[in-house]
Amino acid sequence: MTRIVPVFVTSFPAELEPGHLYVSAQFSTAAHLCACGCGREVITPLSPAQWVLMFDGTVTIRPSIGNWALPCQPTTSSTTARSNGRATSPATRSS
Repeated sequence: MTRIVPVFVTSFPAELEPGHLYVSAQFSTAAHLCACGCGREVITPLSPAQWVLMFDGTVTIRPSIGNWALPCQPTTSSTTARSNGRATSPATRSS
């Protein structure tokens, strides 16, 4: 996957779309489908003790997201989501 689009939501949709990083500030959590393409959901709790989300026109999550409990054992060096240089919300994102 070469591009991840950030989508700010209150709660996650029933079905996550590939290539989207859903961010719920209210619940301090992010979710996306595994970047390897296996389709498994990856849920990331956001907190200074675990993963931190930075927003400056792009969304970056650090440190790397890896889930060794998944059979594919994915990892990314850092997750940065971009959409024409601006993060989007469900009301403004294009499909």
